[in-house]
Amino acid sequence: MATYDEFVNIEIRVGTVVRAEPFAEARRPAIKMWIDFGESGVLTSSAQITRRYDPEGLIGSQVLGVTNFPPRKIAGFSSQVLVLGAIPGQDDVVLVRPDGQVAPGTRVL
Repeated sequence: MATYDEFVNIEIRVGTVVRAEPFAEARRPAIKMWIDFGESGVLTSSAQITRRYDPEGLIGSQVLGVTNFPPRKIAGFSSQVLVLGAIPGQDDVVLVRPDGQVAPGTRVL
């Protein structure tokens, strides 16, 4: 079991997608995203969300992301944020989003 203190060390924040494009170099279908997290700036993420989402439709939408994990290199791209989603089935991800507009960078607990 994780403790509350361990949980609060994970920074989950609201971000607004400002740019998105197909990630053709990735082994599995993915989308590259540039996400505005307010004071933390614009951070990048690679997400395997192509079953339900297209890059153009993501621009302007808000997502939740873990912003304090170390970056991961994926096919030469630095993924700085783990975007959160529910996984209802294999190769299927539904993004977790706020229920209303929230300022980019807002912390989630």
